[in-house]
Amino acid sequence: MSFFYLFVATLISIQASLIAFGWISSGSTSISWVRIHFITLGVVTQFIFGYTPIHLSKKPLSTRWDIFLVLNSGIIIFFYGRSILDFYLIATGGTLIFMANILFLIQIIKLDKIERTYSTTNFYIFGILFYLIGIILGAGIWTGLSEYLKIFNILEAHIHAQNWGFLSLMFAGFIIDLYPEFTKNELHIKNNIDKIFISLSLGGFALVLSPWIGGVLAQPIAVFGIVLFLFGTSILLNTLIKTENKDIGIYHLIIGYNWIYTPVLLAPFVLLKIPAFSMVEYLAPQALVYGWIVQLTIALLPFILRNSFTPNQAKLGGNVFSLITVNVGALSLWISIFSSSLRGVFQGIAYLFWFFALMSTVIQIYNIFNEKLN
Repeated sequence: MSFFYLFVATLISIQASLIAFGWISSGSTSISWVRIHFITLGVVTQFIFGYTPIHLSKKPLSTRWDIFLVLNSGIIIFFYGRSILDFYLIATGGTLIFMANILFLIQIIKLDKIERTYSTTNFYIFGILFYLIGIILGAGIWTGLSEYLKIFNILEAHIHAQNWGFLSLMFAGFIIDLYPEFTKNELHIKNNIDKIFISLSLGGFALVLSPWIGGVLAQPIAVFGIVLFLFGTSILLNTLIKTENKDIGIYHLIIGYNWIYTPVLLAPFVLLKIPAFSMVEYLAPQALVYGWIVQLTIALLPFILRNSFTPNQAKLGGNVFSLITVNVGALSLWISIFSSSLRGVFQGIAYLFWFFALMSTVIQIYNIFNEKLN
């Protein structure tokens, strides 16, 4: 299913390029958010739900068809409802996705009883808790929840819960757990795992709370969250940078994490409402998803598939072509944010290069499946 959503996301990226160039009409005001959710809800959620239990149990597991069917039916209903802005379909899809996360959370908690040298299960548990908050906030955009819960900026709180909460914790857990396997080196930050977990968790919570409460406390809470988040991320990034005998996949991870710093460091200028940074809040989620999340997916998804088929022989995904194209795309989108006159051109270039990067990964994953089947 990750492969399926990756393939669709690849096709959507070329569509986005043509829209940005003005060659075709988008047909929907919500199409940009559909593209983002194909990556986060589609590609990433699928491989997290599929691989995390296997990884934690250290043995093959039977498919949890209840989780699989509830999650995927929810995603399909949500995507359709989101594309046509139908409240009832959005609420139904969101509810099913929420239920799937509850079932997945229970599964992860049960697997935590297995003995391990060090545990990152808390990363996954808290990541899913952030995901549940993000789902509630996402559905709340259409239900008037912001007024009921006195949420100042529910859209921003939703984005922060998903990015700085769910995805940052899940990816950190994966990288810490899989580091010895994809580098063939011992993890040298075992004593810092708790520091990473606490800083990412508290930092993510503060970054959700800031747009939630608004007012005079929002900015200092956001700064507190940014400092904590960058502290935990820097420990993780430093470990990747110090890795010996780096391959292309490691560079995907390193550069991907570096793209996190751009929106985080620009956040104070957005909060101060400086005109030159007015488009950052609107376009930063796309830049973050494709610069960070897609780049980590390019490295990790092929590794996870290879590791499932041939344990202890897997390597990270990616190649020189994907490394160049995905980062040229990220750079182009950031240039578009600060270039109003050429915004459409640079956005078109960004999505065109992201199409090339994603297609390269689609081909790579297809070859992995093909080798296994033959």
